[in-house]
Amino acid sequence: MNWRDINRRYEAGVWAVPLALFPSFLLSAAFGQPSCIEPIIEIVYAYTPVSFANVVLNLFGPFARPLALVGAIALIMPLGGLLGIGAPPLFDPKLHFREGLRWVSETAAAIGFGICLGSAAATSVSAVAAVLAGILFSPMLLWTRTWRRSKARIAGRRKVIGALLGTPLVTIGILTLSTYEVWSTLAVQVFSLGNKVHRIFPFTSPLSRQPGFPIAGLEPEVTPIPLFYVNSKNTTEPLQLAENWTLRITGLVHDPSLIHISEPT
Repeated sequence: MNWRDINRRYEAGVWAVPLALFPSFLLSAAFGQPSCIEPIIEIVYAYTPVSFANVVLNLFGPFARPLALVGAIALIMPLGGLLGIGAPPLFDPKLHFREGLRWVSETAAAIGFGICLGSAAATSVSAVAAVLAGILFSPMLLWTRTWRRSKARIAGRRKVIGALLGTPLVTIGILTLSTYEVWSTLAVQVFSLGNKVHRIFPFTSPLSRQPGFPIAGLEPEVTPIPLFYVNSKNTTEPLQLAENWTLRITGLVHDPSLIHISEPT
C-alpha cells in the first residue's frame, strides 16, 4: 500500500463521517432533540479560555452555533480517516477471513465511538442517534471507497454518476448538519411536539436582583451590554456576596490593612 492508497482511504473515511451523521441528525431533529455530537462541543467549550470564547462568540454572533456544529464534525473526521486507512481492500480474493475480521473490527470501533457519544447525550433519542451514526459508518465507508477507485476499474458512466452524487451530497450534508437547530425547531412546530428546542449556547439575561431596577441615574447592576449574557461563556450572574467583599489599603500608607465588608466598622 503506497501513499496514494493511504491518502485515498483516508479521504474515504473522512467523507464517510458526515454521510453517517446525516441520518442520525434527521432522527434527532424529527423529535426536536439535541444532536448526537453536542457532547463534543461541550467538552471543547468547557476547556476553551473564557477570553477566547467571548471573542469568538461576540465576533460571529448567531453564526457561532452552526460553526460549532461544523467544528465538531471536523474533529470527528480525522478519526473516520484513520478507520478508513485501517479498512481492508474492497476486492481481495485471497484473504476472506482476515478481510471479514478487519471489517468487523472497523464496525465495532465505529459503533463503540457511537456508544461513547450516546452515553454522554442529553436525551435517549440523541443516544440512539449516536449509535445509529456508528452503525452507518461502515456502509458509508464502503460507498465512499468507490469514489476514488482507478479508472480501469470503474466504467465511465458509473464514474460520472459517482462524481455527481458524491461530493455535492457531502457538501449538502454538512450544510444541513450545520443548520441543525433550524430543522429541529421546524420539526417541533410542524409536528406539535411541545418540547423546547435545545440550543447549543443557551445563555439568557438574568433577572434583576431587586424590583425596580434599573433606576435612572444609577449605574447598571452588572453590565450595560445585554448581549454579554446572550453570547458569553459566563453562565452565571457575576454576583459577589457581601461576605466576599474586601477592601485592601496598601501603598504609601503608615499601616497597610485589609478590611472585610461584613466586619463592623
